[in-house]
Amino acid sequence: METNAIKLLEAKDIVVQFGGLKAINGVNLFVNRGEILGLIGPNGSGKTTFFNVVTGIYTVTQGDILFQGKSISGKKPQEIARLGIVRTFQNSRLWFDLSVLDNVILGMYMRPRPSSLLTLYNFKKIKEDFRKKAEEALAILSTFNEELVTNCYRRASELALVDRRRVEICRALAANPQLLLLDEPSAGMDPAETNQLMEDIKKLKQTKEDIGIIIIEHDMSVISSIAQRVVVFNFGKKIAEGNFKEIQANEEVREAYLGKG
Repeated sequence: METNAIKLLEAKDIVVQFGGLKAINGVNLFVNRGEILGLIGPNGSGKTTFFNVVTGIYTVTQGDILFQGKSISGKKPQEIARLGIVRTFQNSRLWFDLSVLDNVILGMYMRPRPSSLLTLYNFKKIKEDFRKKAEEALAILSTFNEELVTNCYRRASELALVDRRRVEICRALAANPQLLLLDEPSAGMDPAETNQLMEDIKKLKQTKEDIGIIIIEHDMSVISSIAQRVVVFNFGKKIAEGNFKEIQANEEVREAYLGKG
């Protein structure tokens, strides 16, 4: 780990409690600018709850979450998205009746924007703004995967699973995030599709070096191939942290998640 790394997100002693259940219990966690952090653990260990807290869907019971050094605890999801934290979901949230291009353009409306009063009745400006957004959306699709440009006018419902996941990531990128949260992007894919998606994410990192990524995954081949550092949750607590080889050798992790042997 570089000593001059800049912390992008930091969770400090956070607790998330629902009634008597602590879904997250005293977790400290950080991700640096430009880093890919893997987040693993058994089902129900608190991984998605952590994403929900970071993005404002849930509120911390105790502790604090800092983004670029400033607290985001208690902020609404749309406020957090406009600060630069955007996520994907394990279950698709695409607009299936809309085209690939339209889905990506919709992601741009999560960005901070000036008052729309000046452009409300300026239809020429609205048309020009949409044209620019379409060009930018095509550029995002092209950077991620050229096949998406070829299929940009197809409905999202017509796409294969791997392409739907690609479009979801592109839509998140259209919001111009500084931190991207990926919730099991390879879920339901076969090994070939998973490898294709991981290559796309690697290519993304080459073009957006400063973006931070936290990826939740059950597929250890994904974590081992792209995560620079790994954090392990179990029963709402962080039980281990390190590179993949260190995590793989950790006895507590092996018992909780990876399995003995």
